[in-house]
Amino acid sequence: MKPAPDFDLDELIAIMQATATDNEAPRGVTVRELCAELGWGEDRVRKALRRLADEGRLEIVLRRITTLNGVVSTVRAYRLVDER
Repeated sequence: MKPAPDFDLDELIAIMQATATDNEAPRGVTVRELCAELGWGEDRVRKALRRLADEGRLEIVLRRITTLNGVVSTVRAYRLVDER
């Protein structure tokens, strides 16, 4: 049995907050974008996002992206809940 991985949620939260802007609603960040920024694998990012969602600190939004072959696709993105 493998030990449970230890997540640095503060690092994940900092990157998610960096995607927010003051003038408009944050567009959210995808799992792939978080993987690229953190150097984590997709499973690790998803587990960390699940933990934030379970704590009520995360919301799922839909974002449109254009794939390499030019097709516009809708993907899930994640953003922190405004804690004001």
